[in-house]
Amino acid sequence: MIKQAVIMAGGEGVRLRPLTYAIPKPLLPLRDYTVIEYIIRGLAEQGIKEVFILVYYQHEKFQVCLDYQKKYGVKIKLVKEDAKSGTIGGIHKIKTDLSGSFLVINADIINRVDVAALAAGHEQAGAALTLGVKDYAMQVPYGVVESGPKGEFIGVKEKPVENYLISAGINVLSPIVFKHINGQRIDFPEVIKLLTGDGEKVITHKIQGFWFDIGRAEDYEKAIELLEKIENGK
Repeated sequence: MIKQAVIMAGGEGVRLRPLTYAIPKPLLPLRDYTVIEYIIRGLAEQGIKEVFILVYYQHEKFQVCLDYQKKYGVKIKLVKEDAKSGTIGGIHKIKTDLSGSFLVINADIINRVDVAALAAGHEQAGAALTLGVKDYAMQVPYGVVESGPKGEFIGVKEKPVENYLISAGINVLSPIVFKHINGQRIDFPEVIKLLTGDGEKVITHKIQGFWFDIGRAEDYEKAIELLEKIENGK
């Protein structure tokens, strides 16, 4: 069972401006919580004992997170990145603090994902990295026309729904990833590419349950409404 989690909270929250000019996105209010408190609460409920929070933008304001240690019974360590190091490069700073496989979650994902199931799939597969993925349907707002190689009309699909698997921002990593996360700036897709190039196993795990990305203003507002219904059992 995974006992350690890393919350990536260093972003500037550009898509949520002007809200994030004064407050980092993970510290925005979410009903009775902050966004990051809701994440920590969920991790604690699922058996996570130690949480590392990687911070950069307005890092001093994250001191409030230390109050969550006693409240939720988890050990919390704030880790300040010295410079922007990509979407995953910052975890190099806690390499020696991590033992075994660990969870990495973005700080703008509120969820009730089954961490135990995600971790079990990772361990059973002997994976270097497991990507949490989720079904996502997107409706094309137009009629989609199909035509042949010479422009001949074949048919039209009126506002079809396209289905995709999207990255859910919740992943499990094994220590082998530090072969490519060595203190240099690096993004998550590049790490995946390097691992698969080495012949390491990278798998996906379809997550179930409540999941919501609050990266945009309209999503943040909708998340507050959804969370109120969930917390009230509606």
